[in-house]
Amino acid sequence: MIRLLLAAVVGVGVGGAVAHALTHDPRYIAYWTVALPVGVICAVLVGIGGSLRGLAGPPQEQLDAARTAGRLTAARIDSITQTGTQINDVPVCEIHLTVDARDRGSYRTTVRRLVPMIEAPQFQPGTALSVVRLRADEPAVAIVPDGLPHLHERVARLPKASGVPVWAGETTSGPRSIISTGRKGRGRRWLAYAAFALAGLAVVAVPARTELALSAGALVSGDDRDSYLYSEDRVADAVAELREVTGDDAATEVLFYDDMVRATAPSEPGATTYDDYTIRYGRGSHDDPSTIQPDDTASFTLDEVSWAAIPSLARRAAQETGVTGEDPHVHADVSRALTPSDDGFSPVRISIYVSGDYDSGALIADADGTVIEVRRAD
Repeated sequence: MIRLLLAAVVGVGVGGAVAHALTHDPRYIAYWTVALPVGVICAVLVGIGGSLRGLAGPPQEQLDAARTAGRLTAARIDSITQTGTQINDVPVCEIHLTVDARDRGSYRTTVRRLVPMIEAPQFQPGTALSVVRLRADEPAVAIVPDGLPHLHERVARLPKASGVPVWAGETTSGPRSIISTGRKGRGRRWLAYAAFALAGLAVVAVPARTELALSAGALVSGDDRDSYLYSEDRVADAVAELREVTGDDAATEVLFYDDMVRATAPSEPGATTYDDYTIRYGRGSHDDPSTIQPDDTASFTLDEVSWAAIPSLARRAAQETGVTGEDPHVHADVSRALTPSDDGFSPVRISIYVSGDYDSGALIADADGTVIEVRRAD
């Protein structure tokens, strides 16, 4: 069970690390920073469990059922080795046996158990033991104290260990694991681990699938599909998210950057107070009250603006303003003009600002995307 948990934790950790690397969303840091220590703890527990595996022994009911089924038999100790693990200074040993199985032929298997120093003479190579085969279809046995009739005669007839095959399978006594830990169950075991790892990965990836697809697609193709400034789809999604988070269709200013959108809009539908809002990583947030409360006359409806024009205007501004530098900063500002027109009305403008290390420029357009002015850096 701990191995399955470890697989799931690994999936969550890998998913969080990949999601953070692709989207830079800080919320994914929590996934892998929590998964890392939990994974280490699980790995330690798996190691401890592996070293103690099989020491508990089978329940009495299982031993009685095996005896009733006629699986009490003889075994010979071929060798004994220490695992390196000790419990209360008592070494955990692996006892390698040749088992007399009348229904299938003799076979070799291994029993793991504690061997106190005073019992060591009882577990030397060549010693005859009474054992119970716990299941008919697996090699696991348990050493039992009650003597088997003609035990030594039966052991004496066993062939040398070198001529006896190893029965590969579950060798641990006690209740069956959820997943077989023997060689026979290796394929199913790894499929289960993979399934749990994928489930952990899905915990992270499924809620973030849109952002991950955009970021991965942009990384592979080199385009701007994940940009809030240069992608028409991203711009449209941001405006839709702004409507959702504000619950209104009004704003006084909407700023588009490459990685986010900032807006000033009514605190709630119909309010005359204004708050700041942020659209980032595919989700919107209602932030603090705006530091500078705008006048009601600055408000406009989102339907007044041709939002799809922003990406092409941003690209045009980067080319026509003549701003120098390898990577000039570009952002869009949608708001009412500061200077009213001759009729006293301040129209909504789409302003694209470009700034470099030493100069800057701007492109000004109507709300429908018609360019009015290009302010060149020179």
